[in-house]
Amino acid sequence: MTIWPGWRFGSVVGWGTLTAGFIVGAVSEFVAGHLAAGMTALLIPVGLYLLSWVLIRFRPRPIRLEVTQSMVRARQGKWRGAPDKEAPRSEIRAIHYLPDLISFRGVDNDNPLMIIQPQYSLRQMRKVAAELHVRLYDHTRWLGLRRIDVGRLAYDPASGPVASTRS
Repeated sequence: MTIWPGWRFGSVVGWGTLTAGFIVGAVSEFVAGHLAAGMTALLIPVGLYLLSWVLIRFRPRPIRLEVTQSMVRARQGKWRGAPDKEAPRSEIRAIHYLPDLISFRGVDNDNPLMIIQPQYSLRQMRKVAAELHVRLYDHTRWLGLRRIDVGRLAYDPASGPVASTRS
């Protein structure tokens, strides 16, 4: 199973703010009678989105999470000091989902076997937890922007998915 990076709340807010700013600028240019400037302001976020989509899809070192029969590998692109990491599938007992990292824990649940960057959504990590048959704990509040110490159980292999209640 391979999981590619997903949309997180922070990136959606950033893209939404950027797009809203350009739309407001375009409307003000249209009202002022400058049609060319208004069309340019509308096309800039479209161009930025297409450029980022191309760079994400066709980058030389793709970012992905791979779950194989024996290992869990996190390909993190090897940039910004983020090396590729892996852990034996049989040793993983829980996954902790935090705003600034994702931690794969072993039997003792104190020392992480693998810590990766949070490039995956909670829904994607539920799929990984279901594939590994381990518990998933959500340590986020306020739409994933705030961290708490004691996480909520987001997935339990014994009972299936737990309904998420965001605060």
